Amino acid sequence: MKPSKFILFISILLILSEVAEAQNFFPMKSGNKYQFGYYWQFHGPGGTSSGYSYGKYTIGKDSVINGQTFYKFNQTHLQLFFSMDEDDFLFRYDSTQQKLFVKIPNEDTVRLAVDFNVPADSVFTSYIKGSPAGYRSQGITIDTVFGYPVEIFKMTYNFYSENGSYTFADKFGLIRSDNIWWESTLNGSTSNSIFSAIIDSTIYNPIILEITDVHPLIDRPIDTFPFVLHANYSSSLPPTIDSFYVDIIHTRADTVLHQWRKEFSGYQVNVPLYPEMLEVGDIVKIRATITDESIFENVDHYPDSGYALINVLDPVTGLEENKSPNEYSLSQNYPNPFNPSTVIEYSLSEPGKVTLRVYNLLAVEVALLVNEEQPAGEHRVLFDADKFNLPSGVYFYKLTGGDFVDVKKMILTR
Repeated sequence: MKPSKFILFISILLILSEVAEAQNFFPMKSGNKYQFGYYWQFHGPGGTSSGYSYGKYTIGKDSVINGQTFYKFNQTHLQLFFSMDEDDFLFRYDSTQQKLFVKIPNEDTVRLAVDFNVPADSVFTSYIKGSPAGYRSQGITIDTVFGYPVEIFKMTYNFYSENGSYTFADKFGLIRSDNIWWESTLNGSTSNSIFSAIIDSTIYNPIILEITDVHPLIDRPIDTFPFVLHANYSSSLPPTIDSFYVDIIHTRADTVLHQWRKEFSGYQVNVPLYPEMLEVGDIVKIRATITDESIFENVDHYPDSGYALINVLDPVTGLEENKSPNEYSLSQNYPNPFNPSTVIEYSLSEPGKVTLRVYNLLAVEVALLVNEEQPAGEHRVLFDADKFNLPSGVYFYKLTGGDFVDVKKMILTR
């Protein structure tokens, strides 16, 4: 290869490399999704209030204007840029100029939203909130987003505070917005921080949702209906859970007689089938479902497919006669191992003071579940380890009632 052609070849490679590594502070593509944590606080004559929730937005292709494609944001529980109707605002990112433009409702002129070229400490006029306002650039810095070191551009409209700002990340887009406002004796602020995203089909920090078990899903005698189902689930972001329910189908000879959808209350739900509704040989089909309202729109079932089948058996006989009327008992918890909750059942032959305590391997009490007068009969306690901030490990639960004392072991797995 001649030197002139070699130099030309190297120059082309360098140009292509620069193009490939060009900054993109707002990746515009239909279907890109972002999940934000949304924190707000309000101060007024009546006092101070605050809260934390979760919101999301997606980028959707809207229209072509003068040969240029503009996109709109579909937002849920968020006001990232504007205080008017967000569905009427259209945005376009020019990767050549490295500028974000906005078309404001009822205006023909396309306005500047962000100029990512403005050097640090310089002020420029932005229409990102719908009306012109001066913003101070903090220039380009390096930070980590979802584990990746990327270039960051930040701009503030309250020049003397970190509040009132927008922060953008190369290859990701908007990662944080802070807004402050005041009016007479009222003032407030909002803060939105990204914690999950789907950008160009790449998933960052996915939200995981899973039903770990439902019990007791066992064949059972007809005289043990109705009964309570217990369920365990896990989520990397519990507040996004939208619904948690169980479908119950009562069949006889392949004919559906009854069916319900019952919402779980916490970790349990009552199965609404009574002995008088049933015949030996009937089948009860059960399937639990949990959904969330994150950008991933997760759905998880238990069982994974189909239904768990519970066969209705002959009634239990002779148990009461064989059981001593003066007998106390403590049952093994279920499920075991568990995460994070389990059920402990016990029987009292007579009323009296009862305590149920949980200890760790060092015999240190970590939870007091029952400490009261209770009537004779069957009792059930739901033990939620999360309420006591307990780590994985082996624990013991001890029942004391009258002269009766019993201890059993259980295992918490995280």
